[in-house]
Amino acid sequence: MDTGPGIFAAFRYVQKQNGWHEIDDKTLHTLVGPPLISSYMKTFDLTEEKAVEAAHLHRLYQKRCSYQLSTAYPGMADLLYTLKKRGYILAVSTLKGEEIARKTLSAGKLTSYFDGIFGVTPDHLKARKSDIINRALKALKIEKQDAILIGDSQFDGLGAWENNMPFVAVTYGYGFHNSEEACVWHPLHVAPSVKDLSAFLSKI
Repeated sequence: MDTGPGIFAAFRYVQKQNGWHEIDDKTLHTLVGPPLISSYMKTFDLTEEKAVEAAHLHRLYQKRCSYQLSTAYPGMADLLYTLKKRGYILAVSTLKGEEIARKTLSAGKLTSYFDGIFGVTPDHLKARKSDIINRALKALKIEKQDAILIGDSQFDGLGAWENNMPFVAVTYGYGFHNSEEACVWHPLHVAPSVKDLSAFLSKI
């Protein structure tokens, strides 16, 4: 899902509610992917306590309305359908709130393709990407060496590395801008588009 528009709207809502300085578009693009609490601490120079409050308001706004601004990347539904038909177990592991992730995927009509959707939960707000990946693997009873993590940011690369699992990078999201940035994490492949990703996955 291209979740950028919904996330941008939530950041701007929280900023206006608190009377903080406006965020330019370039900065907003860097805030899609990283842990939400640390993003608020860094962007608005907040204490962790204040950042937790901001993240809570952010997630409430997303759950209420801005999740609807997200759209599925062109060709993604067809790719997921093909993978499902081939018998793959599919799951989402995200640093977004788990409830928000479910709503977002539902809005994009992609929920039915996934065997599990895992994200940040109220009882584990400071979860790292590796924690969420590990929770997904355990819940679905999948061995790390039998899974592939597909992601568009350094947080995905680090999560895969910390779990000793294969990684495929994509550069059509908000994290990696080019293959050079992605190759730092030694991915099996770097896909510049959903079509290219589909072609790579069809060979394994």
